[in-house]
This record gives sequence, structure tokens and C-alpha cells, in this order.
Amino acid sequence: MTKIESRPGRKHLLVTSSSDNQKVANTPIVALNSELKIIHETSVVEINELKPQGEKVDEYQTLFYLDIASSLNEIRSHNALRQLAEIAPFIRVLGCYPRNATYISTPTENQLLTPPFPLKSQRLKIGIIGFSRFGQFLAKNFIAERHEVSAINLLSNEDFTREAVLIGLQPNITYFQHTTHLSRFFSSPLDVVIFAVSVISFESVLLTVTPHLTNQLVVDVLSVKKHPKTLLQLHIPSTCDVVCTHPMFGPDSGAGSWVNLPFIYEKIRINDYHRTSRFLSFFEDRGCRMVPMACEDHDRLASGTQFITHLTGRVLSGLNLQSTQIDTTGFKLLSTVVNSTVRDSFDLFYGLYKHNEFSSQQLNAVEKALAKVKSDLADCEEKYRNNQLQQQQKKQIQTLVLNARVEGLTPSKTGRVTDLAMEMRQSGKDVITMSVGEPDFQPPSLVVEALIEATRKGDTKYTQLSGTPQLRKAISDYLWKEKHVKYAPDEILCSCGAKQSILQVVLALCRPGDEVLIPAPYWVSYPEIVKLSGATPVPIPTTASTNYCIKPEQLESFINCNTRILILCNPSNPTGHVYTKELLEEIASVLLKYPHVYILSDEIYEKILFKGEHVAFATFPGMWERTLTINGFSKAFAMTGFRLGYLAAPKPIVVAATKIQSHNTSCPPSIVQHAGVVALQKTDPEYFKQAIEGFRKKRDYVIAEFAKIGISIPVPQGAFYIFFDVSNFLTPDVPSSEELCLYLIKNYGVALVPGEAFGMDKHVRLSYATDFKLLQEATSRLVNGLTSLKKNHNNRSLL
Repeated sequence: MTKIESRPGRKHLLVTSSSDNQKVANTPIVALNSELKIIHETSVVEINELKPQGEKVDEYQTLFYLDIASSLNEIRSHNALRQLAEIAPFIRVLGCYPRNATYISTPTENQLLTPPFPLKSQRLKIGIIGFSRFGQFLAKNFIAERHEVSAINLLSNEDFTREAVLIGLQPNITYFQHTTHLSRFFSSPLDVVIFAVSVISFESVLLTVTPHLTNQLVVDVLSVKKHPKTLLQLHIPSTCDVVCTHPMFGPDSGAGSWVNLPFIYEKIRINDYHRTSRFLSFFEDRGCRMVPMACEDHDRLASGTQFITHLTGRVLSGLNLQSTQIDTTGFKLLSTVVNSTVRDSFDLFYGLYKHNEFSSQQLNAVEKALAKVKSDLADCEEKYRNNQLQQQQKKQIQTLVLNARVEGLTPSKTGRVTDLAMEMRQSGKDVITMSVGEPDFQPPSLVVEALIEATRKGDTKYTQLSGTPQLRKAISDYLWKEKHVKYAPDEILCSCGAKQSILQVVLALCRPGDEVLIPAPYWVSYPEIVKLSGATPVPIPTTASTNYCIKPEQLESFINCNTRILILCNPSNPTGHVYTKELLEEIASVLLKYPHVYILSDEIYEKILFKGEHVAFATFPGMWERTLTINGFSKAFAMTGFRLGYLAAPKPIVVAATKIQSHNTSCPPSIVQHAGVVALQKTDPEYFKQAIEGFRKKRDYVIAEFAKIGISIPVPQGAFYIFFDVSNFLTPDVPSSEELCLYLIKNYGVALVPGEAFGMDKHVRLSYATDFKLLQEATSRLVNGLTSLKKNHNNRSLL
């Protein structure tokens, strides 16, 4: 630089070319000025965005006239000018001097040497990695502008050569089909390498290609931007330039003109401004609206546009909407959305969700918006109904509009039978209840005394939401000592019963569209809790021949991409059967293949075991992180009315369930928590031994009595239930297990629970956790009732 002279220039002068006159029209200087203007317009926006919002723009700016001691023919001169154009708000080349220093007042075409590397005329050597539909679309347009194009497809065995011929690319493209061809792909020096692969496969493709990169301009055209930007910055050699782009159009929307179609880009790392500008000018020359934007800002905005569009298309496609003769314009537009989005692979849609942190927020917002619409419709319906009643001057009856999920619930049939038994007792009838899962003995005396003592001492206030530190520490110690599974106190949430613990963890984890696998027969509340969460319960049928336990191969056949939770109740309610350690190991081996599936292990009956030791599911390799251990004090310690249970799980899950409990019951009763600590720490082992021996005696008695009338029952090894087949006793008048239970309670005064409640009709559940004399009387009534029912049916058949 040999001279600098500055003068103030009004801002409007900066948009007017000082060399736009006819004498120098169509000369290399004018061409160069036009090229510099392209660079300026794609760079100055980035500079302006750095200014604080609302900053006053100066009316005057300073012009510098530069004399440069360099030939216009030299590439270094062009590069210097182009780099200056990146930061200068205005730049024009006014003229040049030949080497003999003779002044040329009016340049002519003969006196000006043509630059060896004009920005728009030099062809680029472009390599495209990924040659699906969008890669072919780019190649076709690059070839149309006479750029040299090579392409390679790394992820599919499909040969796209025929496709290339069909769209008119051959023989103007060099095509490679396999990873082994990468060296040949890079053997010819490339100016630009474009990654036109899916979002899902980008990282693996990038790692494969990186060893072959040297000093190229590396460009991605993915639909999300922060994800590729991070990986490119991490893996691409520093000698390469990096530009992240998103042409927001494709083979369909860009089939005609590109005018005003947005082209988003961010320059991540640039060494060769000349090459980068040539590449970007390809899109600008075709009319694209060039939008410089940070990758993070792109993802934030795209989640509310592109992801929402694809989400809308996917949702509508699931409705299988059909065109009719009365289609509205709006419907046709929606059909266009469906066709344009579903035509893309689901991997693209998943990539938009998986690799854009804002997409999940949009999905939640959509769910909330849909819920709001449903709520508004319900409110409107109620308002309309009330107005209609007022207009007709009828007696106003407030119609109760329930939550759709509540309306879909089935009332507990165990509760129905128990309520009927209580009503009959209150009316003076003799009814023996064998329907409730409740021990017939009292809690340990120390537990009762601890409850009273805590009340007397005034320990009756709120405790920590998740339970007192003493109780959670006692549970942690118990699980480690007795079950050999390690949970820290802050990985334990104490609730008002194990049922609440199950409800909260299912609500925390399950979403609409998820599936929860439940071996049948199952505890009555499992499927209804799942329905409350919006997920779908999926029963897995079992039989008496397998002791009502699922088999590993059967489990695997039910698992799919929507499976969220597998529920295992061990020992089982309603069957009393126990999963052996060997069977649990096989189930865990299957689940290792499906890391997206959680296991809700309901171990509330783990202390009531007639043979061997109970095995906690969380102890198996790879299962702790995915196991939701449920337990409590109702069954083993006979503390059913105390209402105290707990969830033990990884901390993030416990934190989520705690949020739900914070808006529900808050902490469990303080005095009950004191009793729970004593139950865990001071209960005499003899207490459990006596309870188990009592249950064993009752179990064996019932099985022996039923065998006398032909009822064969697989011997349960845990809990205090017998679940048996009654199909031989059903008749046209008593066609189901529910009708049979009603028949027995009304005519013989014995309350059982129908198998329909547990997902298996033609069976009933009997709880033998009652006084032995009452059990003998109840069993005698059942034997008489079943025998009489079968005998009467046979007699009618003979008639």
C-alpha cells in the first residue's frame, strides 16, 4: 500500500459504484467490482448483527483511496481485495497502472489483463458425499453451471447409477458406490466436499471420511445445524475451511426457480475466502435469498417451522385422510404438507427431533396446545349445553364432563366385590371375605409402639417430601443388606403406599404412544395406571403350564420401538408364583438388547416366600440403571392401613416422581415413617418365619381340598394367593368368572375376585390370608357351591 487519503463521504454514496460508466463496461474491473459486491453483501450482514440493538448509525463514513503496489493479474491481489470486502462496507476498484508506470486515463479491454481466477467463471471441483435424492438434486444443478462433480454413496448397497442416468447426470459425473472407493474419490483434488447425508448417519460418515480430508472447503447441507457444526469443529483438520449450510428447498420446491428461496449459512472457519465466495455465489447467482445465521439460532427457529411442518405431516398421514369432491382449499394445502413431508424418510424426521434440542420443546408445546383445544371444546360443549337448558326453561342439571382418561378407566373389581361383601354383612348376612390381599395378623408390636410414641412426642409435622432421612437411610441399608442392591438415600422416594409409587413413576416416564408390557394375569391396577399416563397397556398372556411366568422368547416378540416399561410382579399377585433366578437372568439378557425399555419390578411380596431366596431384578448386570424397584410395608409387616411404600431408582427418575408427589400427597404421614424405621431395623426374624409357616399351612389346606373336586392348582411359592381355573364350573346361567363370584357370594357367602379383573377370565383369585378356622369354613362353602353348580348343570343337560 503506497498511499492513503481519507475524505468524509455521505452514507448514500456507498451504494453507488464509482466505476459504473459505459467506458469501462464489461471490462475485468467491472466484473471484479461485481464479485466484490457479492462478497460484501454476504458478509456485511454478519458485521451489522454484532452491533448492539438500537445503536445509532453514523450519517458519515470515511472513504479511503488506496494505491496498491501489485498487479491486478496476480491471484494474491484478488485474495487481498476479497478479504478486504469481507469487512469493508464499501470497496471499488477504480483503475490500474501498467508496469512501465504510464497512466491509463480511460482503460480499454486491450489495456487491461484478464484476471486468471475470476470468481464466477472458474469451475469448482465438487465432491458430494451421499447420493440420495437431495445429493442428486445438487449434482444436477452444479453440472448445469459446468462445475466438475464427483459423488460417492457410503451407506447403501443400492446402485444409484441408473438413477443418475434417468435424471440426466451421466456421463457428466464421476460416481463411486462403496466405502472402499474413498481413496479414488479423493484422488482428484477437490475444491469443495459436500456432506449430503442424513442427520442420523452424519457422524459415522464424517468419521469415515475425515482421514481423507486435507485442505478442502467442507460443507454440510443437513437440516439441523448445531449438531454438524459441533462435529465438524471437533474432527475436521484445521487446514480445511468449514461452512455449515441449509438450503431450505429441495428437489420439489426447487425444481423450477430458486429466486427468493432461503439459503442459510454460517462460516465456521475460513482460510481461502476466494474459494468460499465462489461456492456461495453459486446459490446467490441463482436468486437464493442468502441468510447468514448462527447454527444455534437456526435450530431454534427451525424447530418452530421445519420440525412443526414435518410433525404436522406425520400426524395427518396417520389419519389416512382421503380426497373427496368437496375438498376445501385448506384441506388441499394440508394434503400438500402430508405429501411433501411423508415423502422424506422417517430418519430425516427423527434426525430433526433427535439432534435439535429445541424440537422436544416444540413437541411438548404441541401436546399442550392439543390438550388446550380439547379443554376448550369441553368447556364450549358444557357452555352450549347449559345455555340450551336455560333457553328451554328446563330444570338445570349440571352435566359432569370428566377427563377422557378417567372415563376410560375400569373400576377395581376387587373393590367391587369387597364393597358388596360389606353391604351384605351390614344387612346381617354371613359373608367370609377371601378377596382382599391383607394379612390376618397384626404388625410387630414394636411397630405399633413406635407409632404411638411418635404421636406422644409430637413428631406429627410435615417431613421432607421424599421421606425422613432416617427412613430413607433405613431402606437403603435394608436393600443393600437383604437384597444386595445399592441405592443411596436420595435415590429413594417414600410415598403413601406402593400403589402411589407405581402411579408416580409411570406418570413420570410414560407418554402418549408408549406401550407398557404387563404379563397376564396381572394386578388389577397396572393397566389402569398405564391408561392414566396416556400410554397403552399391552398384556402378555401366560398359562398355568409356565406357572404364569413369561418366557424370554415370548417377551422379545412383544418388544418394539414404542415399548417403554416392562412390569414384573415377583412374587406375583394374583398367582403367587415366583420367577426363578435362572428365568430372571434370561429375561435380563433379552432386555440388554433393548436399552430403551425400563423394568418396573414390583417386589412388595418379597418377604413372603416359601422356598429359596428372593432375587432383586436390579442386581442383574446392566439392569440397575433401568430398574424401578417398588416395595413397601403392607404385606411383609402387615401394615396395610399405615400406607407406606417406596420407589428405589436412579436419581433422575426419583426426582421426576418427586415432582408429581409434591403436587399430590406431599410426604407420607410422619408418625408412620417412624414406625417404618422400627419395622426395618427391629423386627424379629421369627415374626416372618411364623407368618410364612402360617401361610404355608393355609395354602396346602386349600389346594388339598380343591383337589378333591378335580381342581388342579400349580403350587404357588410366594405371596398368599391361589389363582385357579373354574371353566369346568361355568354354565349358561353362570357364563363368566364375574358371574360365578356373584353367584358364590350371594348363595354361599364367600367373596372371591373374578379372573376378568386380572386379565384372564374363567379363573378366580382366592386370598388365604385369613383366620384358619374361617378359611376352613370358606373352603367348605366353596367346595359345596362349585359342586352344586356343576351337579345342577349336569342334571339340566340330562333333561
